[in-house]
Amino acid sequence: MLYTMDQIAGHFNCELIDSIVNGKKFRIVGNNINFYVGLTHERKSRGNAAHMEHWFGSMAIVQNLSFSHLSHQTPQCDLRALPVSAFLLEEKDIQILKKNVSHHIARVMAEFFPWMKFAKETANKPILSVFAELPEFSRKNKLIPLPVMSKNEQKYSDVVDILDSYENLVVSVCNKANVEPTQVHVGGDQLTRERFSGAKRLRAAALTEMERFSHLTPITFELFHLQMAVLTVFYQLLYNTANTEPCTLHAQKIRLLRTDADGNDVKNH
Repeated sequence: MLYTMDQIAGHFNCELIDSIVNGKKFRIVGNNINFYVGLTHERKSRGNAAHMEHWFGSMAIVQNLSFSHLSHQTPQCDLRALPVSAFLLEEKDIQILKKNVSHHIARVMAEFFPWMKFAKETANKPILSVFAELPEFSRKNKLIPLPVMSKNEQKYSDVVDILDSYENLVVSVCNKANVEPTQVHVGGDQLTRERFSGAKRLRAAALTEMERFSHLTPITFELFHLQMAVLTVFYQLLYNTANTEPCTLHAQKIRLLRTDADGNDVKNH
């Protein structure tokens, strides 16, 4: 059976409404989707040259955790007056972080390296912490895809349309869940955050709350590109063409015949 886009969107909206009825909050993240269109892919020719399409994809993330008990009170001191040490991890925190990261690495190695299967049971034991017993920390947040829009985040007119769709979604699902429309956290990469904030400024003098995107706050940046940058740095540190020992990146590259995995474009290879 084939479904229309409205039916698919309605199904995902129902999931979002059910989550709100159950007292859960959600946030929205979005990012640009760029893809190359060749002449053979076009239904209608736009000329003699291929082109790049710029669309926008989004999803709602239903949060298992609630932070409503935390205070909204602003800091009681000037943060600029605090010493740098106040923002740095203590030695005991660094040791705990190293241990937990090693635990996660062991899980990945036991899963993907055949010669590490003997350690799988030990590696999959839960990480002990003050939150280990809380079920909210053991469940993944529900991801609800939103319609992909043929909008380019490099154009403010398109960005306004994207935020209009977010605002309408928030008000619509909250009304259907019989709750007062609430403020929803919106995130994107640093460019997206800047575009979203700029679009809100363009609508700051609008007459209604919906036109001012009043329910879309705060707007923050996500760590999409930072994660890719960290991956690139680690690859460049660990990749050694002179080392063909088992478990090394160069050995895996040879085994998988990945001649293009040279560290220059890690995220695509």
